[in-house]
Amino acid sequence: MKKKSMMILLSMALIMGACGQKETPEDNPEVTKAVEHTTDTTETVTEATGTESSPLFSERDKETDYDEEECIKISLNKNTVSCEEPYVSAADGTVTITKKGTYLLSGTWEGSILIDVGKEDKVQLILDGTDISANTTAAVYVKEADKVFLTLAGGSSNKLKSTGEFVNIDDNNIDGTVFSKADLTVNGEGTLEVTSETGHGIVGKDDLVITGGTVKVESAGHGLSGKDSVRISGGVFDITCGKDGIHSGNDEEEEKGYVYIGGGEFMIAAEDDGIHAENSVVIEAGNINITKSYEGIEGRILEFAGGTVSLTSKDDGLNATDGSTEGFGFRPMGGGAGVTSASLEDIESSNILIKISGGQLNIRADGDGIDSNGCFLMTGGAVYVSGPQNSGNGALDFEGQGAVTGGTIVAAGAGGMAMNFGSASTQGSIMVSSQASLAAGTVVTLKDSRGNELVSYAPAGKYNSVVISCPEIKVGETYTVTMGEETRTVTMEELIYGSGDGFGRGNGGFGNKGGFNWGDFGVPPETEFGTERGDKKGDRDFGGLRPGETEKFEIPEEIELPEGMMPPEGMEFPRDISTLQGNVKASSADA
Repeated sequence: MKKKSMMILLSMALIMGACGQKETPEDNPEVTKAVEHTTDTTETVTEATGTESSPLFSERDKETDYDEEECIKISLNKNTVSCEEPYVSAADGTVTITKKGTYLLSGTWEGSILIDVGKEDKVQLILDGTDISANTTAAVYVKEADKVFLTLAGGSSNKLKSTGEFVNIDDNNIDGTVFSKADLTVNGEGTLEVTSETGHGIVGKDDLVITGGTVKVESAGHGLSGKDSVRISGGVFDITCGKDGIHSGNDEEEEKGYVYIGGGEFMIAAEDDGIHAENSVVIEAGNINITKSYEGIEGRILEFAGGTVSLTSKDDGLNATDGSTEGFGFRPMGGGAGVTSASLEDIESSNILIKISGGQLNIRADGDGIDSNGCFLMTGGAVYVSGPQNSGNGALDFEGQGAVTGGTIVAAGAGGMAMNFGSASTQGSIMVSSQASLAAGTVVTLKDSRGNELVSYAPAGKYNSVVISCPEIKVGETYTVTMGEETRTVTMEELIYGSGDGFGRGNGGFGNKGGFNWGDFGVPPETEFGTERGDKKGDRDFGGLRPGETEKFEIPEEIELPEGMMPPEGMEFPRDISTLQGNVKASSADA
């Protein structure tokens, strides 16, 4: 069995509902009734390199009480500082702390707070009504410590800001308004506004842990960034950023670079990914609303066990990738069937995986709704996808195999690359397509033979293909699928109905059982990111461009066959690329 870099030990979410109960997402105005779910989680992470487990959050991470009389008080007054302790000094706009302890800061400061203590020392920095603005450097800079706790005093309002381009003051590449070379924890019951004109918001070069507080970030770079990990158990977050909303990546230690969310309220508007991890993203609880993103949530392994996620993306909604072009299987031309036979164990142990066991996901994606360069496994929860409106992407897309064993999913979008779940599934799934493009808001419903409505969903975008799976779909039973004015009776002779393979080939068409009508979806249009059909560069053969990327694919004037290769018998290979271009244009015109 392949090893995962991180595995969260958790109790599976239970989807409660009787046969015939209508299941629809609560937070999506296009549907009418909520799916209820419960989760019971343990906050423990296991590294693949050993057998010991360590807590994601220590007791002190969550501890926000302090005795003001025991604190070392630092009073800031724009350009002057009042503190009676010799290990707190101020010079050239920098307040320097050189001894472990608990410090209470208040007031306004034009400059930076520098923490430079022993490698084994811990510092608690309590912000109680502070306004700190630094030019060309971090407002709070942790140069050396074992761990620093940034506590937001209850009822306090605090502001940290960095202006101008960052300038190095030592060997560290300072690029955030809060920048820590040590483990950093943010907690408390106050508010914090972080502004970074040219860099990131809050940066931890080890672990970044947040257990509470109200945090607003406006940054040109990432909003929250932790090299080894970002771990969040609670808090209220409003993040507007020029790169990833929440980011973790460690190129040196492959088991690190993960994001864990076990609670909190999130509003994220990102120019790049809403949440991005080079390793794993695990969401067990919380309410996450990604209103703008290039890709909604991206990582090598994505696991959803609870909480509510609503996202809007320019490209893929969920994207599982290791950053290379190699996945679980080979998908020719960026979309094929991939691995057609695999066990549930094989799927779950895939090195690239999307797994949904609980919670609720509402996805609005211009690219693939759910895209795994490995495998996709759904065992519980509720997922509603309003997917691509161009035929170069699909509501579901996986290079390996997709399997469903529980939960409810409705995935609608263009049918040109439509895919259904595979043979490892233990729960029924239906894929059907329409002869015409159905307008945004056209309701799709699934009813059983007694007329009970099992699923109802109104996709936010136009569509002509939909995949539906819920626990009530059984072999031998008959169901009715309605999309707008079109109705189809489906008898489940097997567990999977409709065998879409990623090229729009299937047997679930309305009045077109053997094929798919491209309708008015057509070829993906050009956008500011390249064509809408591609993922980020490196994900696929047809790689689109992310914000800031300018590299374009150049068509060679002449095609040369590799040495020793000959065209098939009876076929003349076009050496002149213009011949091939002409054929493509003619084919497009005929369509």
